[in-house]
Amino acid sequence: MRSTLVDVPNLDDIVLAASELAANVIRHARTDFTVEIRLQSGGGIRLEVSDGSSVLPAVEDLTQSYRGLRMVESLSRDWGFEATDTGKTVWVEFSPPD
Repeated sequence: MRSTLVDVPNLDDIVLAASELAANVIRHARTDFTVEIRLQSGGGIRLEVSDGSSVLPAVEDLTQSYRGLRMVESLSRDWGFEATDTGKTVWVEFSPPD
């Protein structure tokens, strides 16, 4: 991923968020997953991690299990999740460089 985003100023935040979301799939969903990175109009970045589990994150539960999602929230401009036909996608958006 680093080689794809070589000149992105907030690269460390994007890599950390991708790592956290991938770890969540391994720990909770236990399915195969994909990671997609998209350049948005205006220069922002959208990261999507999709897996095969239909169980959506229960973010209102502030137990230790969801510390990582709170970290992702603090690193990003916006984030969320959506059910898909094959499971779910968790997405994170990062602001364009100043």
